[in-house]
Amino acid sequence: MKSPLGLLRALLHDVARLEPTVHGLDRDYSTIEARVKHEGFSFVAVTLPTLGAAIDYGISSGRFTCPLGLRKIKRGAIPRLFSGMLCDVFDSNTGLMLQCPNVDIVKCLREACYMFKKTLGDSSREEILDKAAKRSFWLSEIDAHGTGFPASYTSTLKNVAQIVCASLTKDPRGDLGRHGPGAVAEGYTPNQKWSELSEAIMALDSSAYGFEGFAYFKADGEMKDVLCPAEGIFSAITSGVARLVSVPKNSTSRRTITVEPMLHQFEQQRLNRILRNSIARCGVLSRCLDLTDQVPNQKLAEIGSRTGEWSTIDLSSASDLLSLNLVKLVFASKKEFLYELLQWRTARADRDGCPYRLRKFAGMGNATTFPVQSVVFAVLCIAAMATQDGQGSPSYRRCCNYASQVRVFGDDIIVRSDYAQSVVTWLTSFGLKVNQKKSFLKGNFKESCGMDAFKGYDVTPVYLRRWPNVLVGPDDIASVVATANQLWLRCLYESANYLVQEVEAALGRRLPLVSRNSGVIGLHSRIDAMEAHGWDPKLQRLITRSIVVRSRSRSDKLDGYGALLKFFHTPLIERDKRHLSRVPWRYHSCFKKTAVPTQVSANDDYEHSGSPRWKTG
Repeated sequence: MKSPLGLLRALLHDVARLEPTVHGLDRDYSTIEARVKHEGFSFVAVTLPTLGAAIDYGISSGRFTCPLGLRKIKRGAIPRLFSGMLCDVFDSNTGLMLQCPNVDIVKCLREACYMFKKTLGDSSREEILDKAAKRSFWLSEIDAHGTGFPASYTSTLKNVAQIVCASLTKDPRGDLGRHGPGAVAEGYTPNQKWSELSEAIMALDSSAYGFEGFAYFKADGEMKDVLCPAEGIFSAITSGVARLVSVPKNSTSRRTITVEPMLHQFEQQRLNRILRNSIARCGVLSRCLDLTDQVPNQKLAEIGSRTGEWSTIDLSSASDLLSLNLVKLVFASKKEFLYELLQWRTARADRDGCPYRLRKFAGMGNATTFPVQSVVFAVLCIAAMATQDGQGSPSYRRCCNYASQVRVFGDDIIVRSDYAQSVVTWLTSFGLKVNQKKSFLKGNFKESCGMDAFKGYDVTPVYLRRWPNVLVGPDDIASVVATANQLWLRCLYESANYLVQEVEAALGRRLPLVSRNSGVIGLHSRIDAMEAHGWDPKLQRLITRSIVVRSRSRSDKLDGYGALLKFFHTPLIERDKRHLSRVPWRYHSCFKKTAVPTQVSANDDYEHSGSPRWKTG
């Protein structure tokens, strides 16, 4: 794919087929072609998403405001670009939203504006974004001092936090530690983590330290075989320093991640599971938190876009602005758990070769960051609602009632519209920053947890996440095929076929028709059909041949006490049969040819030589 223009041309052809009354699409394409020629990829990755954000704000507030960099129509309020579609949503002279805007047009506009919003750029641009993300991380330290909280709010927050957190775990020792899938600050390989952990245990004095599970450690200078009690906890304090890295977020920014020290991340995983299990059992928090499922938030966003009774709030740099003092305030009634939480929090991060003490609670690399910030934000929301109702010290029953009127998933918050402004005031009073561009308190447009809804309809666009000019790696190709399948299922056939042709040219082979549940790379259909390429005489069934993305493996041998630790701390279902000698090589994948069973019904006919291909129309 030489440029994004081919895909945008195909997309506009799909819009013309789906909405035949729209005029001026050929002129729109000519404008885009000229702008891309002079401005490059930034026009479709930055300017068009800016127009999309203006459309979102317009359908939420009821009035469209034309962003800078786009020429308006003569004596009008809407831009010339896409004016043929925009006039079916907004009044072209005043910019006010029409009484009955065309929801299908809104969806087409968002597809065109956001297609390249999350597409990764080239390496030179990614380096610039990496520096900008790290600079933002350190600048947020100034705002994360966590002092000067309003006294009246602090008193109410303490009362609410004590009630809400009452049923959270008292004993933080009820689970085993484990290694996460990511990297550690020391740079150890996956199996090397266990051997280094084993050596750390060997260095501990049994009179002061323990360890869950079966292990060997020193006692009185001799090696002894000991079965430690279940309540034992590995509590060695290390002076580790986290490394700061960034990962892709979208075409204009990256997200910072702290790479934690090995011992810290091992215990953080334990505390993460303990807190998540406690939330599921908590009578209050279980009503507003489900950290494994975004669907409740998405459903409420859809309902809110139709009825207006729910508001969506998005926080900017939520983890970077979550101060340590605020976390201490919320978890003050759980001293044992808070002690463990702070003990295994990495207090320092590397800044230009020097350790820097963090004022924020933790970066996103800390395994406890996500559940901790979800609990903190939920408690803040409940306290805000109680304050609005004049309940400075609400009862347990009232807290349960308030919790049922809010949903929190990380930094995505959805709350009853009656309480939305109070929640925003409380969040900002405790040093957090509300993203005004992605928060929708009023109107018929809502956005939460990946769901964009307008008047009760799903208008979430499809994002092309891989750089369209380079299709070299298996992950790149698999991502583009996934995007093509999404486009086809949305009736954007020409756009889907355009991507498929690019992928087939890169692979040098034709993509088969496969089931969405097959796990192999191929094209999907609405009836979930699969091509049959042969017959398995042993299992007496039809098979489909295709390719699948597999991680490459590399040698990483583990034996001795490290292997014993891995046995006790890693679930059997998560172990490969060669897990003690080889491990997956992250970010290194390959294609592997495979055959999967074909799901067929009694009415399927496989006598034809070919198989149905996608067709336009």
